[in-house]
Amino acid sequence: MTDSILAVRGLDRTTDRFRHALFDMAKRNGWDVDAIAAVMSNESGFIAAAKNPMATASGIIQMIDSTAKRVGIKGGAAELRTLSAEEQIPYVETFYKMTLGKRSGIRPVDYYLAGWGSGIGQPAGFVLARQSDAKTYNDGKKNLYDLNYGLDRNKDGIITVEDLASLVASIQAAAKGVRIPLVTAGSLPESGQPSSEPGQPSGQGHSESPVPIFDASRFPKIDSGIFSHYPGGGPDNGMLNAVLAYQKRHGLKEDGIIWKETWTSFLKN
Repeated sequence: MTDSILAVRGLDRTTDRFRHALFDMAKRNGWDVDAIAAVMSNESGFIAAAKNPMATASGIIQMIDSTAKRVGIKGGAAELRTLSAEEQIPYVETFYKMTLGKRSGIRPVDYYLAGWGSGIGQPAGFVLARQSDAKTYNDGKKNLYDLNYGLDRNKDGIITVEDLASLVASIQAAAKGVRIPLVTAGSLPESGQPSSEPGQPSGQGHSESPVPIFDASRFPKIDSGIFSHYPGGGPDNGMLNAVLAYQKRHGLKEDGIIWKETWTSFLKN
């Protein structure tokens, strides 16, 4: 069978080099590459500079500042956000080695639970956070549940292992069995350059980039990540509104698509 990764949302916008790095990391450790891809899809949409607007959680698997430093990034979460998705893979590998160790029988949900610091190997009913927990984040205004309320799948005021297991399963099911095969090494593009995947916009009208860095119009409801601190952005409004608001504010073409022009402008601001 050809080496491939389940085409979870957002994976088609990553580079061939990134997908190779992700696949190879999982293979040499005996990990489930599809499950890890599902976690990245939900946590960041594979956007390397993504940041939780209410916490320090950053990068493709949303490491908090202290975790980023533990895996070897001296500048913590802030420095992590400056690394490309491909450059973050070695730190992701270190993180999973630290949290999963040499466990056998790792479930898909355990790759998500690794970021919680608890719950790995625990039964479905194990509670990770409660709405009634003490407010210890954001100057006493938020608790762990508040920071992750979207993960409470059945809206019962608690986040359990089952909630996360259901989420991972739904992300994988949404791919409908479609897989993205890895290209041969000889055809890899230069690092950092987007690959050209079937179905992506051709870039007509945007001569500076053959394919968009990110098409927010295709996924309007995902977390707005790095654009969340701009008017119109935020976890409740979604990436599309955040990108459109940014483009309007800076006099850019308001199409909800991050072409090179929009991305360059963001980096300057």
